Amino acid sequence: MPKDLMFFCAALILAVLCVCSQAGELTRDGQGLAVIVCPADATVPERNAAKELAAYIEQISGAALPIRETASDTDFNIFVGQTEAVKSLAGDFDWDSLRQDGILIRSGKGYLILAGDRPRGTLYAVYTFLEDHLGVRFWSPDAERVPENKSIRIPDTLDFSYTPPFFSRETYFNLNINNNAWAVKQKSNGHHNRISEDWGGHVTLLGWAHTFGGFISPGEYFESHPEWFSMIDGKRVGDNTQLCLSNDECVEELAEKVLEALRKEDAPSIISVTQNDNPSYCRCDKCNALAEKYGAQSGLILHAVNRVADRVKEEFPGVLVETFAYWYTVDAPQNIKPRDNVIVRLCNIRNNFGTPLRDCLGKKGDPNQQTNLAFYKALEDWSRLTDHLFIWNYVVNFTNYYIIHPNFHCLKPDLQTFRDHHAVAIFEQGDSFNAAPCFNVLKEYLTARLLWDPDIDDDACIR
Repeated sequence: MPKDLMFFCAALILAVLCVCSQAGELTRDGQGLAVIVCPADATVPERNAAKELAAYIEQISGAALPIRETASDTDFNIFVGQTEAVKSLAGDFDWDSLRQDGILIRSGKGYLILAGDRPRGTLYAVYTFLEDHLGVRFWSPDAERVPENKSIRIPDTLDFSYTPPFFSRETYFNLNINNNAWAVKQKSNGHHNRISEDWGGHVTLLGWAHTFGGFISPGEYFESHPEWFSMIDGKRVGDNTQLCLSNDECVEELAEKVLEALRKEDAPSIISVTQNDNPSYCRCDKCNALAEKYGAQSGLILHAVNRVADRVKEEFPGVLVETFAYWYTVDAPQNIKPRDNVIVRLCNIRNNFGTPLRDCLGKKGDPNQQTNLAFYKALEDWSRLTDHLFIWNYVVNFTNYYIIHPNFHCLKPDLQTFRDHHAVAIFEQGDSFNAAPCFNVLKEYLTARLLWDPDIDDDACIR
């Protein structure tokens, strides 16, 4: 939009606002004094955000606020969405700062702005406003707190913008991944949420995890190319195996398979190129030599994945290639770094989850903290190697899902530790099968809140 036209629009909007109802009054005695403005250039998720706002305000006050495309010259105006009208009204705001689902909540005389990064941010701005300013709580899919307040009034000095530290936030619990409407309200946007584009969509990892065997399966390739698979005790093995990542032909075929998968997608963003879920890495002389050169098995992984990422970047420059630092590849390598289009997902499956991770730093002689000390070092090392660090965290007891796993005191400090080490995405693997054990509903709620903002008062949230 030309600057002179933008200034004209801003002046016109402000002129309209100056003659509207008393500043900050949305409803009075159950009667509506505001309109929700969602212009024609709003996206579908922004229109749904406007509908959600209207629905909850009606539940709270009894007033049904109309949704219009243009501002009112008599009523309070609630602008929803990152539209040109909002950009004109908030002309001093740096919209480029609203990365990865960031939100803006701003009020002035006669208006309120609820907007955010596209595609999801405006929905999150509306839900944040409902929570922080109108007292709504989204406890679970079938339990919400919606207070009664016939007269809703807000200050005209609100000016809050926020960008969450993690671009992908997933609580892999039963209720969260099976109730998309609640997941949106919880600001969860991970792979398993399956949220439709109308509600902002979600972050998808093509292939998800342990994809080596999917791209190059022993059933298809072992007979013709046994040299592409792990050598164990001097023999190539096709069962419970990994890929021979020092084999150039194998890595080239892996890259081709990855590109084939990407070509089938409409708008891919991340593809998983990850080791199989077993410890049977290749022990051939070339693989051993590369692992020694890089100081860790993870170096051999990057040696191959970087080559795949280079091929991906040529054809799909916006796509990220995800790989694992998991099991035998947790330790960071030397003399090699991930390419700038590679995400490393660091998994802490061997940790002691009875204490916050950072507590290990004061207990270096404690035998119960040795696994945490080793992981903390890996976290520090990987955070120095890459700006794309993804964490796979475990918040459940895998031995028996019904065994009490009282780790509430670890949730906040661990997420703070991950954030402070520049993690950009989190997968919290919980109990995806049951909702009942060990206060799982509360744990889901709290974990989602902390993924959005690791600095909230978690005790107050629980109370």
